[in-house]
Amino acid sequence: MKGLLIKDFLLLKHSAKLILLFLAVFCVTGTWSGNATFFASLAAVLCATTVNSTFSYDNLAKWEQFALSAPVSRRQLVGEKYVLALIMTGLAAVMCLLLIVINAFLSNGQSPLELAALCFSVLGGSFLMISLMIPLTIRFGNENGRIVLMVSMAVVFGVLFAGVNLLYGEGGVTFPAWSSYAAWGVPVLLILLFYVSYRISCAIVEKKEY
Repeated sequence: MKGLLIKDFLLLKHSAKLILLFLAVFCVTGTWSGNATFFASLAAVLCATTVNSTFSYDNLAKWEQFALSAPVSRRQLVGEKYVLALIMTGLAAVMCLLLIVINAFLSNGQSPLELAALCFSVLGGSFLMISLMIPLTIRFGNENGRIVLMVSMAVVFGVLFAGVNLLYGEGGVTFPAWSSYAAWGVPVLLILLFYVSYRISCAIVEKKEY
C-alpha cells in the first residue's frame, strides 16, 4: 500500500506546483476581498479531481496489468485510491482551517462560524464527489466516467435544490426544530457512503478484465 501511494504522489509531483500556485493566488484574492467562498470550493474540488488524474496516468501506462503481475491484490489497488482520496481531502480540510484562521484576523473577512459552516459543506460535497467518482471511473473509464459523474452530481444536487425549495419556499413546509440536530448525522452518512463506494469498487475490479 505504501509503495502504491508513493507511486501516485510521484505522478502528481509534476502538476503539484501548478495546483499549489493556483491555490495560493485564489487564497490571497479570496482573503483580500473578504469572500473566501470560492477558494474553499476550489481547494476541495482540486483535491478531489487530483485523485481522478491518477487514473489517467495509470491508464496511459497500462499500470493495472503490470501491478497485478506483482504481489499486489486487486483490493489493495482499490484501497490505495481511497486512502489517497482521504489524504487529499485532509489536505483540503487543512487549507480551509488555515483560511478560517486568517479570516479571523481580517476586519473585512467572513465570520469564522459562517466560514466554518461553508468549509464543512464544501468538504462534504468533495467527499460525496469522490465516493461517486472512483467506482464510476473504474467501471466506465476516465472519459465516460467523467460524463456519468457530471450527470450523477447534477441529479443529486438537483434533487437537493428542489427539496430545499419545496421545504423553504412560499407556502412550503419548514423543518421541525429537531432537524438542526440531524445535521450531525451527515458525516456519518458520508462515511457510510464512502465505505459502500469502496465495496462497490472492489466488486467491479474483481470482475474486471485487464
